[in-house]
Amino acid sequence: MKCIDTTYFVDLIRRPSAIRAVTQKLDKEGVHATTVFNVYEALFGADALKKN
Repeated sequence: MKCIDTTYFVDLIRRPSAIRAVTQKLDKEGVHATTVFNVYEALFGADALKKN
């Protein structure tokens, strides 16, 4: 199992096409997870971008 970090989510928000290969590789490798902290950081950053 791989743990997805906040940087993955930031890239997913900012430039999804750039991480398409990484996402496909993760999907082929099986189960992956993240933490509530990573989700919070990503959502907090996305909300900040939305307000600008």
